[in-house]
Amino acid sequence: TSAEAIYELGTTCMQLGNLDKAIEGFKKALEINPSDSYAHYNLAQAYHRQRDFDSAAVHYGEAARLNPKDAYACYNLGLMREELNQLEKAIEAYRRAVELKPQDAQYHLNLAKALLTKGSSEEAIAELRQAIKLNPNDLDTNFLLADVQMKAGAVDDAISMYRKVVELNPESVIARCRLADAFLALDMPEYAFESYQDAVRLDPRYVNALHGLGIVYLKHRGKPSIGVDFFQQALDVDPSHTPSMVSLGEAYVGMGQPERALQFFERKLDENRENPDFLTKYALALAEAGHPEKANQEIRIALQLDPENIPLRETSAKLCAQQHKWEDALDQYLRLTRLAPERVDFHFGLGQAYEAVGREHDAKLAYNKVVELDPHNEPGYERLEALFGEKLPRPEPVRPAPVATPKPVAPPTPVAPPTPVAPPVSAKPPEPVAPPPPVAPPAPVSAADPVAPDTARMVFDQLEDEPVATP
Repeated sequence: TSAEAIYELGTTCMQLGNLDKAIEGFKKALEINPSDSYAHYNLAQAYHRQRDFDSAAVHYGEAARLNPKDAYACYNLGLMREELNQLEKAIEAYRRAVELKPQDAQYHLNLAKALLTKGSSEEAIAELRQAIKLNPNDLDTNFLLADVQMKAGAVDDAISMYRKVVELNPESVIARCRLADAFLALDMPEYAFESYQDAVRLDPRYVNALHGLGIVYLKHRGKPSIGVDFFQQALDVDPSHTPSMVSLGEAYVGMGQPERALQFFERKLDENRENPDFLTKYALALAEAGHPEKANQEIRIALQLDPENIPLRETSAKLCAQQHKWEDALDQYLRLTRLAPERVDFHFGLGQAYEAVGREHDAKLAYNKVVELDPHNEPGYERLEALFGEKLPRPEPVRPAPVATPKPVAPPTPVAPPTPVAPPVSAKPPEPVAPPPPVAPPAPVSAADPVAPDTARMVFDQLEDEPVATP
């Protein structure tokens, strides 16, 4: 029997789903003609379907070696290498596939994903852009590029991509929420508020959007009680949602209820033992509740995890000063002025610590740095005057340039209103058009599955809804 006939038999068996017979046929064909690249490729396909990735990789590799221009073999070899956690070999195979078939957007996408796994985000972004150039409306790729740009700190670019995703899929709650997150990262809370609202209107029980609205009210609108309401709504949907639990703790600290805040922080303490940001907030709540020693203990643990965490050291310095542990406060302020030399308040705190331990000369130097950074810092001058025992000259205040008074403009001549037009007789409204079916969110975006719809407690009707212009 000829190798060609056996090969055809193997192909037929694979089409019928009889993979064992197909493998047997392709193997026999290769015994007769070991250089048949198509037999190797189809044998690899059969092993691939059986999830025998090792064997599939061997024969995809042989197919690519025997036919160096076979982009499909290279691409599938890359898939197998990824399944086998052979990342460098997967990237090599994907690169070869892209070289052979640069017009295939999927090849660029898979190469980008492998590069992201490796940590080569800059090169991955270039591949994602190429994939989008070839397939502009692919939701998966646009969403992934937005996420990568956001993580890389290119927030403006991420906003543009998230907006495009929203245009491609207006029903995407996740995209609207990610867009809002990006606006918050650029300190644009009103635009973030609008996007979070859009997300909640689409899904009133979407936890991340409810939490985001709470953050806007807590940290940007100065209304922690309304923030608490949104955090509680999020916890009603998902009682284990850590960000909402932590934000509730922050809100109660800000409202002067630290003991109540501790109830929420301590529910999440065990799972955040290695999270320095969480420990910073927890320590602040402990300090506000009158437990400074325990607060310092938590801060020491957190500083071992992240020695250059500025908010953490700042909290530690203030706690030490409140407890009159001036040597410890001095150590923290020295570190803070090295980490953030432009912060006037850190140099002022350093001066206070030096004064407290009797090092007046060093205190003078610290306060001198304060007025050097901020020539109009009155507390700095007052401390210098107290230490030197004499009045010090102040710099001339900066006077704003006079603004020219605009000339009055005559009001426009009133225009008569137009004559009303009668409505058309028996005009029928157009037939309603069914909305397009919602598109599933893209694969690379991980988010909790939405909970079954239910009526969430909303506060929108109680609040002023200020229109926000599109930036």
